[in-house]
Amino acid sequence: MTLLVPFLIAALGTTGAGTSPVRDVVPAQDAAPAPTYPQWSGALSLGATWTDGNTETTTINGNFNAQRRAEKDRWTFDAYSNYGTSDPGGIETSNNHGGGAKYDYFSSPKLYWYGQGQGKVDHIAALDLRYILGAGGGYQWVESEKTKWGTELGLSYVDEDFEDDTADADFVAARVASNLAYQISKTASFEQVAEAFPSLEDSDDVVAKIDNRLKLNITGKWIAQIQYVLDWDSSTPNFVEEADHRVVLSLGWSFGG
Repeated sequence: MTLLVPFLIAALGTTGAGTSPVRDVVPAQDAAPAPTYPQWSGALSLGATWTDGNTETTTINGNFNAQRRAEKDRWTFDAYSNYGTSDPGGIETSNNHGGGAKYDYFSSPKLYWYGQGQGKVDHIAALDLRYILGAGGGYQWVESEKTKWGTELGLSYVDEDFEDDTADADFVAARVASNLAYQISKTASFEQVAEAFPSLEDSDDVVAKIDNRLKLNITGKWIAQIQYVLDWDSSTPNFVEEADHRVVLSLGWSFGG
């Protein structure tokens, strides 16, 4: 019996009568908190200029964009309006408005399927109405606090009505798109939405748009924004330029992440 005592002491890890066994306790690591859904983000910005004297001009612009991200899907909305006149005569220098909505369903953390619709009116470019409806698939390459980037490929139906009826067009097009958001610093972020609609019926018909936005946080949720937009439409009437460039400076309010 006495031979068993040392083995029992070693097995129990005791150091004396009434002493509890001593064990190394490894603290549990704090698990990363699960994302809270849905997550909203977006901004509303407004800008205006007014000059008087040798040059008399008035311009007003507005932009709105919002995104609702849930665990399995995502909604994206946008709208814009630009209007400007030059005196004497009250000649319109800009008069375009548009917007769109897009729905993404994630069948996996990276792969998703989308449906979208958008419309545009541009009286300076003699465009009474253009609407685009389409669907396809996308891949979310990155979706972190700092960077979000996804690419998309699909099919769309494009219908354009111009003031000059001879330039009207409707066609089935491919859609190639890229969506990028990058947090440069705590007070600066960059966003880019680029998409192209090359016709599958006539290679001369191409509609494309690149929308770049640099946002700077002023204080709280208030932001300053500079936006550069390139609109391309090869189906316009002969007296209208195919490319439109627009630079917009505005102040606004952001919400969400």
